[in-house]
Amino acid sequence: MTLQRGRDGVARGEMRRALALFNWNAGLRLWYDGVAGISGFVFVGFALALGVEKEKMGYLASAASLACIGQVIGILIANVVRDKKRYIMLLCLLDPLLFIATLIAVWYVPLSLRFPVLLLGVLLCAAVLQSASPLVAEWVASTIPTSLRGRYMGRRMQIFGAVAVTATLLIGIATQHLKVFGIPGYLGILLVGAVLGMLAVRPLRNIPLPAVSANARVDWSALPQVLRTAPFLRLLVGTVLFFLPFWMVAPYYQVYNLKILGLNEQTISWMMVGYYLLKIVLSPLAGQWVDRLGARVVIWLTSPIYIIFFVLYVISTPATWWLVMAAWTLVGVADALLTIAFNVSLFHVVPDTPARPAYFAFYNISVVLCAAVCAAVAAAIVSALARTTVISSPLHLGQFQLFFAIVLVVLLPCLLSTWLFPGKNLAQSQ
Repeated sequence: MTLQRGRDGVARGEMRRALALFNWNAGLRLWYDGVAGISGFVFVGFALALGVEKEKMGYLASAASLACIGQVIGILIANVVRDKKRYIMLLCLLDPLLFIATLIAVWYVPLSLRFPVLLLGVLLCAAVLQSASPLVAEWVASTIPTSLRGRYMGRRMQIFGAVAVTATLLIGIATQHLKVFGIPGYLGILLVGAVLGMLAVRPLRNIPLPAVSANARVDWSALPQVLRTAPFLRLLVGTVLFFLPFWMVAPYYQVYNLKILGLNEQTISWMMVGYYLLKIVLSPLAGQWVDRLGARVVIWLTSPIYIIFFVLYVISTPATWWLVMAAWTLVGVADALLTIAFNVSLFHVVPDTPARPAYFAFYNISVVLCAAVCAAVAAAIVSALARTTVISSPLHLGQFQLFFAIVLVVLLPCLLSTWLFPGKNLAQSQ
């Protein structure tokens, strides 16, 4: 994909306003993601209430990831549309609209068809969202000044953390009280979230689309250039290897919390509040540390926390559910640093050339396809462990504890991928 760049840029005042509006957009979107997220406790609870087997949650996550193929179609359409900004907004609006349609459809179809309809709905919603993903990434990246990336991302994460705390608490309380009504209770929460997802599109109307993004055009001849950019490929390989174990477990966190540990939604929401509060506190410092130390050092510093995180999941039981709460508290520290390190790394390794959108598209498609494969593999592993128990005093490892133990073993060599990330000297990534 080649981008025909303009050099008119965005005025300083417009840039500041644009960044604020991007925060409004993402902040409202957080409410929608909080209830509609495939791995969130609301959607998981809804799926289980529909009669979906807990082992199949991995297939829903895999379908959401496979939808990244929609990026190719979305970008090809973007090649011929005149008003790219309106096109991006349309895609962002179509996602929650399709989600509402899925909720209505799954309510009326026979019980035997609920999982296939839900699977199709997840696939379509994710495909629409993925279609806009590289275009939105280019829009944001071309608006943020290079010198402010670390600080802006840190401040952005702090704002999102505050919104996430509020949203998680209220969603948890609402779910705890409304789930007694069964499927209709879950439907009410999901519909409210979808409406907020629609409202999240409105702030985009007042954000100018820089010429660097507005003039983007697909040119498949850019692909060889992408594949020849060594720093970019190193980061892509590093990202895939590092996140591989997390993609495997993501569909099953809330399944484990709800069905195995027996936690209620309000307890889970408080657990997530602690996670978000730590991210809020640490985000400003995280941005400074990434700018000062480089992504590689920051990721190395966070790695031991992820090992502890999985160990706590392996040894947790309904009687020691607080271990999982401790795990999420610790990982809030790591994620505050890791999120900014990954985002800043990506912005730095994507060269400032006309082919810039091709890098974002190739990165997104590659990463999400890998996530789809990992989720499907995880579903197969969890299903295979359904009747397996290992007792080794004092540990009693059931289906999901064994699954987390397998993922922990996978995690250890994957952490070596940290060497593939840019170091303190950002010139290394150019």
